[in-house]
Formats: sequence, structure tokens, C-alpha cells
Amino acid sequence: MTRTPCAYQLAGLAALEVTVEIAMRALVETYRELHREPRPADSAEAVTAAKLVDQGGRLLAALDAHRRALSSPGHPSA
Repeated sequence: MTRTPCAYQLAGLAALEVTVEIAMRALVETYRELHREPRPADSAEAVTAAKLVDQGGRLLAALDAHRRALSSPGHPSA
């Protein structure tokens, strides 16, 4: 198994982060009700969009942590 050079991994992470951010922004713009607290009467689509935005935020946090690990001085590919 070959190792992917760190620069390629970082470039891939950056592309993935941008894609997730664009998707999250599109959801927030499409479902304006995401700008307020959830209500029981919200549509199923709005509830799903809110969950996707939440999971997207978690994914961005995980990608950021992975990027920091790759960039650390002790990482084998750094």
C-alpha cells in the first residue's frame, strides 16, 4: 500500500471542505426556517435539512482535525 503525499491529502481535504460548505449554505438559503429555532410544525424537509446542516458542521470539524494532524510536525508525510 502506498502513502498519498501530504500535499495531495490536504488538497483533497480542502476540496471536500468547500463542497460541504457550499451544500450547507445552499440548504440554509433554501430553507429559511433554519435561521430560527426548530418548531414542531416544521416540514419534514426542513427537519432533514437542519439535520444535514448539523452533520455537515460535524464533518467540517472532523476534516479540520484531520488537516491539523496531517500538518503536524510529527506526521510521517509532513
